[in-house]
Amino acid sequence: MLKKILKWVGIVVGVFVLVGLLLPRAAKLERSIVIQAPADKVFVYVNSLEKFQEYSPWRDMEPEAAVTMGEKKEGVGASFSWKGKKTGEGSMTITESVKNERVVTALDFKDQGKAGATFLLKPQGAETQVTWTFEGDAGYNLISRYFYLFIDKLLGSDYEKGLAKLKKVVEKK
Repeated sequence: MLKKILKWVGIVVGVFVLVGLLLPRAAKLERSIVIQAPADKVFVYVNSLEKFQEYSPWRDMEPEAAVTMGEKKEGVGASFSWKGKKTGEGSMTITESVKNERVVTALDFKDQGKAGATFLLKPQGAETQVTWTFEGDAGYNLISRYFYLFIDKLLGSDYEKGLAKLKKVVEKK
């Protein structure tokens, strides 16, 4: 009986690993919103990780999470880290900043891997279309590959909430 159980456990684990290796290793999520403000007004918020806290959907999810701002708060090299029960642990660092066009960040989720996020600004007269993307490469991390199958359901609504709050904050100013 024990041999049969071990055999089936081995088969299940083998199938999990084989299927995981066949899953795509990359994932991309993208959400957009139009903000009634020029790109320079929006850029101030997406280029500042201190201001990011004003519209971050994860701050709303867990306001008591510990957030530690880096020495630099905006532009390339700006960073912050967080640690919470719901939001986990990680850090975000701006790696590229092109005024009124885009801000690229590196995300480090510690044991869960690394990813990137980008804010793209597209001026449309007095308005600005803001596109927020998430891109991850799971490599050989099978758990992340399975996670990426559900990336839209897991992060899509958070990105939508964050963009809606960004719109509200920027248009209020």
